[in-house]
Amino acid sequence: PADGLAVLGNYDSYTPKMADGKSLRVITFGENTGCEVRAADVEIKEGRANFDLVTKDGRASVALQLLGAQQIANALAAAAVATELGMGIDAIAAALSTAELKSKWRMEFLEIGGVAIINDSYNANPDSAIAALKSLALITQERGGSSWAILGKMHELGESSTQEHSRVGKIAADIGIDHLISVGQNQYLAGVEGSETMGMAIASQDEFTKFIEHISPGDVLLFKASRAEKLNEMVDSVVSYLRERESAK
Repeated sequence: PADGLAVLGNYDSYTPKMADGKSLRVITFGENTGCEVRAADVEIKEGRANFDLVTKDGRASVALQLLGAQQIANALAAAAVATELGMGIDAIAAALSTAELKSKWRMEFLEIGGVAIINDSYNANPDSAIAALKSLALITQERGGSSWAILGKMHELGESSTQEHSRVGKIAADIGIDHLISVGQNQYLAGVEGSETMGMAIASQDEFTKFIEHISPGDVLLFKASRAEKLNEMVDSVVSYLRERESAK
């Protein structure tokens, strides 16, 4: 309606213009000083974002429990709506800091015998895959082990499928992922063949078992693919193996 509110993220050049020409109230959220709701002094600790939430009502500390720097934008969007509904900034910050996952296989984190697993097998597209890889790199740096990206096919990309898979593979190499396992196809490896810094392989779900023996405490494993690839079953197998290995010690 003409007296409505537009809550717009300031993360690209298009979204902030969505209310142009309309008599709407606009509140923007993002990470620069021009936004009404913003994140300041951002730090990533163990893959989770810590920042100061800044609104017209002041400033409060937020420590997200959800993995990934991409969760900052989601948190700010929620904070913008809550602010407009009259919720106090301290209550907003507390709610964001205690929010947990409500659906499975979305950046789930578990640790077995010093090995960390990120199960993000519910769905995948190029942007979410790149965000997950960045989280993998950050968490591995803090833990001191090796990073393993186990990536299955991203569906519904049409004619750009090969190009987008190749782009994700190249970004994995660029950000320093140690091992890239392309599950069941070679599209991720097309742009990084011959890389001297990243170990690469193509493997079926069953064949991945031969790599498990090389996983050590401190390592971090990311499983990412479209849901139809059923990488969640692969995660279950790895979890079972690691638990058996741990109990045999």
